[in-house]
Amino acid sequence: MALGRGAVTRRRPTNGTYLNGRYEASAASDTIIQASIQPARGDDLLALPEGGRLHQMRKVYTDSEVRAGGGGQAPDQLIDGADTYTVIMAAPYQSGVRSHFKVIVEKIKG
Repeated sequence: MALGRGAVTRRRPTNGTYLNGRYEASAASDTIIQASIQPARGDDLLALPEGGRLHQMRKVYTDSEVRAGGGGQAPDQLIDGADTYTVIMAAPYQSGVRSHFKVIVEKIKG
């Protein structure tokens, strides 16, 4: 994707269950959202664990809610053409100008 905003598919796992202590997503819902996927810079990656800094990471800006998982939920995935990314971190930014989410994603090898 170019640095501008474009259509991206947000895949959100739903109806998951725990099997032998591991979360298994049984279905997913897809929604088209507008997002800007950009290269992640060094300061974007400082909040990630050491090992996470070696993978193909990107930062994403969007007005749509994106979830990093936790609390019994699997993380969202963002699909841009042939590339699929797993959400690692999502932070809402509430401002008087434009509220949005800044998201760090990892490209799924495929």
